[in-house]
Amino acid sequence: SYETIFSQYEKVVVQALVSSFGLDFLIQDQHGGDVDTIHNVREIGKDPEMKHKNQQNAKNYSKRGKYDSASYHKDQNYTDINARVSADKEAGKLYDSYTGKKVKRNAKIDLDHAVSAKEIHNDPGRVLAGLDGKKLANTESNLKPTDRSINRSMHADNMAEYLKKWKEKQPERQAKIKELKNKASLTDKERKELNKLEKLEEIDPVLMLEEDRKARKAI
Repeated sequence: SYETIFSQYEKVVVQALVSSFGLDFLIQDQHGGDVDTIHNVREIGKDPEMKHKNQQNAKNYSKRGKYDSASYHKDQNYTDINARVSADKEAGKLYDSYTGKKVKRNAKIDLDHAVSAKEIHNDPGRVLAGLDGKKLANTESNLKPTDRSINRSMHADNMAEYLKKWKEKQPERQAKIKELKNKASLTDKERKELNKLEKLEEIDPVLMLEEDRKARKAI
């Protein structure tokens, strides 16, 4: 057809012009395309062939600054949400995001970043989009109240990584719980250990992964 023939000639003409003026570099296919996208920059480091297409974007990422946990946890949004969570706990209407159980008024809880603040800070997609890490991390959808023992056992692992380790350690954890419960008396240290282990056993993996999914979707 006329359109097919025209398309073929168009390609020939473009190639001839490119070759004549030494512009071959303009049409070289780059791995992942010629434009930086959220998806592509997040593959850098995972895919050995993926890299920033725009050098300014690469510079912006290198200048993102070192992750500072204290600054993320002192952010006003974090403070405000923490105050509301504390009020709900005092009112007896707070539920643990990772166990689904009602939180006792005297329980020690933390606000956990479902998607860790460190991951958000170092996310190439966030930097490319020009978003403030603290504002992105400290939202209702990403801050989840949970028992202090659970939160502090997670460190900066993402949910999938954490739950894999949690599952692997379950037989050892359950054996230790049984051992402590069979003792006639416990020291203060042993009581604290038993309480921590029992709290970890209350984790609902399905619930935890769902919270992670919702937080990532919002981000």
